[in-house]
Amino acid sequence: MVPTHAFVSSAVRAQETWEAVVEGSGAAADTRVEDAVYTADADTAVDLLRTAPADAQIVIFVGHNPTAASLVYLLDDGDPEPNAFRGLARGYPPGALAALEVAVPWAELGPATGHLAAFHVSKG
Repeated sequence: MVPTHAFVSSAVRAQETWEAVVEGSGAAADTRVEDAVYTADADTAVDLLRTAPADAQIVIFVGHNPTAASLVYLLDDGDPEPNAFRGLARGYPPGALAALEVAVPWAELGPATGHLAAFHVSKG
């Protein structure tokens, strides 16, 4: 899974995380560094993600908690992949990644329009 578009917080740590993702994945994503990602609540994060281009295939949000976890719960359709949900339920630590499948155009993103497909916590 290699991101094609990225919304990244202006915070130094978030930018370092994004740089590590790029290095590890080889992503050449269209990247937007946004102060709004740093201060966003889940609803504001959805508004930002709605601005992704219609042709965006894999979008990554590199932000902060509690927004990141709240965003996953807001977008999930209520039928998450069980192992992913168990991981998410244990907490959303720094370096964690939640992957949601979205079947609507980005402009129509909203509550329950995604499906939690995977959850991963970095080991280092």
